[in-house]
Amino acid sequence: ATVHEERKLVGHSREELFDVVSDVSSYSTFLPWCERSIVHERNTDSTVSRAELQVGFRGISERYISKVSAQRPSRIEVTSVDSELFEQLRSSWHLQTGPTEGQCWVTFRVEFRFKSAMYNQVASLFLDEVVKTMIQAFESRCKSLAGTKKAVAAA
Repeated sequence: ATVHEERKLVGHSREELFDVVSDVSSYSTFLPWCERSIVHERNTDSTVSRAELQVGFRGISERYISKVSAQRPSRIEVTSVDSELFEQLRSSWHLQTGPTEGQCWVTFRVEFRFKSAMYNQVASLFLDEVVKTMIQAFESRCKSLAGTKKAVAAA
């Protein structure tokens, strides 16, 4: 399997980032390459437990079902359970309190193996670009939602 892990200090609280990462049904509105995101099941605390994503990249479009496990505000883990695309897909977000209020350390880890050897080769070429772009998309989503909250609070 291919593994990529990145740790970064971001200018958002754990709660803000957790809320954005766990809002799977909104992924298709802000996450590049996510064409569709549907929540099929929720836990009693309203966190997602099963979701379907359709992703497209460079002319390839595929769907898969994932099981989501979350512990607010510190951890989100995702495992693909029904996929023609992946032999294995696991990702995790671990959120730790940052050095100052309104900051947190995020450790994002993804581990995957496609069923197709060709997809594995293509993925190895673009993995760094994809991960950096995804993390930036989550950060941008946090900024836009925080801006909305501040605007509402000021009104």
